Amino acid sequence: MEPLARLQLVTVTFAGFPYREQVEAFADALVKSRWLTEVAPRPIAASHFGRAVLPASSAAPLGAFLQAANSGALPRPDDASGLVYVAYAPLPCEDPRAAGFHSRLAQEITSTPYAWVAGCERSLAAFTTVAAHEIAEIITDQAAELSEGGLYFDEAQAPWTGEVADICNFSRQWVECGFTFATAWSNAAAGTDLPPCVPWPQGTRYANVSPDPAAPETVPAGSSATIRLTGWATAPGPPWRLRALPDFTARQDFDPAPSFSGPTIDNGTTVLLTVTVPAGTSPGAQATIRVGSVTEAGNLADARSNDWPVRIVAR
Repeated sequence: MEPLARLQLVTVTFAGFPYREQVEAFADALVKSRWLTEVAPRPIAASHFGRAVLPASSAAPLGAFLQAANSGALPRPDDASGLVYVAYAPLPCEDPRAAGFHSRLAQEITSTPYAWVAGCERSLAAFTTVAAHEIAEIITDQAAELSEGGLYFDEAQAPWTGEVADICNFSRQWVECGFTFATAWSNAAAGTDLPPCVPWPQGTRYANVSPDPAAPETVPAGSSATIRLTGWATAPGPPWRLRALPDFTARQDFDPAPSFSGPTIDNGTTVLLTVTVPAGTSPGAQATIRVGSVTEAGNLADARSNDWPVRIVAR
């Protein structure tokens, strides 16, 4: 599907939601933001069209929201092109619905999209970050399923996995007008050797790696392969640390047991990444790892990183 050329946000909260006024102000700021200008692949006309507060519904908040939206109880413009509902609901951590996602009100691909922002983290920044993540993905890709063309990236080229905000999940966040936004991948920025997770603060160093081969690595079952990683950065600075994590936005049919020839990399230097396909793995099985470039100090497992996916396919 084509990226949105128009965005009409409607903010939906439930009675008792502690950040109602703040998330409504967040939407006011978002539609006029630099964040939106950089995340949208093409010029976009945006407005915060409406607000709605639903009765508290701890038992089934998602069902209550969908019923209100489909029954016409929520604000809806006469011209609904670009209409996006953003619904916020605090839920207990153990609730499986305590997450963010985007979908549509009906199965038709032209149906109105919505962002569901529900989580147990009781901070305004947590809610606005998830909301920005889902809105960015709706703008670039309203479809929700792969079978409907619902992944923004081309399966034939990197980063080829997930949607535009997924690949930037661990990158630094963007703060504008006092609100915290998730960043999102920009093909335009990546194509001009700029930090691809946008917006990115001017003058702030960005570091990542380029794998060789860049295409998915095909490896016979029971064998290993070596991928050469070359570090690159937008400004001089010290070497940075590397880590490898499973990319759960992609298929994980096996554990490729990634390992590096060294713990750090620098601009223009190389590190070898070794991956393995276990014996007995079926042909066509896949696993994708995120090679993370960590430029900040602290615990490697918890640090923010600039990621590049590496896909391994069993032969």
